[in-house]
Amino acid sequence: MAVELDANAFKALSSERRVEILKALSKKPRSLTSLAHELKLSVQATDEHLRKLESAGLVQKSKHAKWTYYALDAKGAALLAPNRQPVYVLLSISILLLAAAGLTWLDGDRLVAYAAQTGVAESKAVAQDAEPLAAAAPAEASDARTAEIQAESAPTPSGFPWAYALGFSGFAFLLAAVIAWHRQNQN
Repeated sequence: MAVELDANAFKALSSERRVEILKALSKKPRSLTSLAHELKLSVQATDEHLRKLESAGLVQKSKHAKWTYYALDAKGAALLAPNRQPVYVLLSISILLLAAAGLTWLDGDRLVAYAAQTGVAESKAVAQDAEPLAAAAPAEASDARTAEIQAESAPTPSGFPWAYALGFSGFAFLLAAVIAWHRQNQN
């Protein structure tokens, strides 16, 4: 949300004490006396600052029973609270990339299972074709050749490199989202 400040708002923000009041109110709404006590100001000075902030549209007051509480108005909250949209975008991208990595990894596991199934079927066919030759050759050579043919004909899972790349990218975006969130909440 873009914040448009008029001359009255700039005047209200020209005092360092008023900016401190806004920062204190960004944490939670407070009464006049608790705000004065927290900022080590007199009640009269705090009241004057709050009236100027209220007239600028940065602070609003509300009555609860016999107490009056001050809180940030929408304009004041938008002025102090950073835009959280980039954090949500980064977080969404990281979740999508990690999900894609998981699906790619599962697809790679399916390829490995397929290779294992076809490898068994191909090794039986190779063994049947090689039976006449096996009688003439030693048993170890036949087993080694069957394993070699099986290794050459088995499809290699191409999903694994993509799973690593997508997973790494997902974690990088997740780290960027955490860093952005931390920076936003430092103020």
